[in-house]
Amino acid sequence: MKTLRTMIAVLLALSVTAPAGAATLHAIFVIDTDDKSIGQMVARDLSVVGDEIQRVAQATGMTLSDRVFKGRDFTIDNVKNAVNSVAPGPDDVVFFYYSGHGFRTPPKKSDWPYFYFHSDRVIDFGWVADTLRNKGARLAISLVDACNNVVNVQVREEQKGIPASASKAAAGYKELFLRYRGYVNGASSIPGETSTATGSGSLFTLSFLKALRGEIAQAQPTWKSLMDNAAGSRLTRTSANGQTMSQQPFYAMQATRVADATPRVARPVIPPQPPAPTVQFPGATQPPAVQPPQQIPQGQWTPITN
Repeated sequence: MKTLRTMIAVLLALSVTAPAGAATLHAIFVIDTDDKSIGQMVARDLSVVGDEIQRVAQATGMTLSDRVFKGRDFTIDNVKNAVNSVAPGPDDVVFFYYSGHGFRTPPKKSDWPYFYFHSDRVIDFGWVADTLRNKGARLAISLVDACNNVVNVQVREEQKGIPASASKAAAGYKELFLRYRGYVNGASSIPGETSTATGSGSLFTLSFLKALRGEIAQAQPTWKSLMDNAAGSRLTRTSANGQTMSQQPFYAMQATRVADATPRVARPVIPPQPPAPTVQFPGATQPPAVQPPQQIPQGQWTPITN
């Protein structure tokens, strides 16, 4: 009898915290924690971003469904399957975050970097962002904190902090994550530049979190203002030996505020083709000549044909 009462109490608690019909926050974290050069630093990224997504879910009442690919799970097939298999509802939010090595090759045309999986197989961040944007979720947010400098190799591209009161912060999270429709994509550095990671977290990741916490403290937070603050200016850091490192993040988005925060529809909504996105891409249009980072091996890599 005692066990039965305990089970009933648990079910009642679940019914309060996850009401029927609540939207879901689908989060995918891809973190190269086993890398010898940056593993500990990107693990910090996972900690701070993961905590923030937990706060978003709690403040908005969305049910959090998260998948973390780190350590042995940091594989190209796991990430491809996660991106392809996520099935959000029309009122759900999808959040994708990558922290690890990144690069580009001379033939690459888009501004987004490749994800590096310690092999000749890569995933293009642009493919991830486009795939998630077309899943039918109300809002899709995709962020990458990785280098974007030129490496002369061939690859196989795989296609398949400002404090706020608790009540004000909750209202800000709800405004941004429940009352917007569209997509937000952000990258830590423009083509030709490297990205910097520290023991406290990577520069762009920390800039995004600072901008998010500052935005939720505003009377009328917006994604445009948030991303302007997160990626609108150069990020710099001076190391202990006096060396200054600098990078320019950028973003593309098409996010519109909707009047009804929790629309209910009987069938999935196929969003119409959005207009040309707003792109913030400061800096030189031609990437400077940059030496390949030491962590990316050189060689003749055979490109795939399908």
